[in-house]
Amino acid sequence: MMSSDLQQIRIGLTDSHSCSYLPERKERVAVALDATMHCGSSYEVLLANGFRRSGDTIYKPHCDSCSACQAIRISIPDFLPSKSQKRLLGKSQGLRWELREQLDSTWFDLYSRYIEERHSTGTMYPPRKKEFYQFSQCGWLNTQYLHVYDGDKLIAIAVTDIMSNSASAFYTFFDPMYQFHWVRWGFYTK
Repeated sequence: MMSSDLQQIRIGLTDSHSCSYLPERKERVAVALDATMHCGSSYEVLLANGFRRSGDTIYKPHCDSCSACQAIRISIPDFLPSKSQKRLLGKSQGLRWELREQLDSTWFDLYSRYIEERHSTGTMYPPRKKEFYQFSQCGWLNTQYLHVYDGDKLIAIAVTDIMSNSASAFYTFFDPMYQFHWVRWGFYTK
């Protein structure tokens, strides 16, 4: 449920256009227009109400006939892993996780392989550093990068906003050729 403060913010709606996730559908987004919402505490409230960001723009899917894009919010104190999640965690003990303020020097090679393999027909192709920085960085949030290594090999990065009461891994990319029979990145990065 949205707080009364959020019911008072100005929202703009984009025109419908081709969906970047479901090619046969149209997408539309609601954009938070109030500059006062562009701070960590306000964004955290919006985040809890299904909003996300790209660069400094705060938005929420608002499609006319589709609700497939759903943000996943997990209350860590209340979270109980399923049996399959426990098995996956056990199998991932050899992986090393590092939260960093800067990207690993090999990040762009990893990002390029990901875009070329998974999004070669989308708007992010070809991969470009400038565009990555435009959508991943934000002037009013503490954005960090969760690096996942297998030994010394970088295999994934989750671009993560760190706030007072939450964290939001809003974009994840990984090595599409990484071979471990137990890794299902879509499941692992949710």
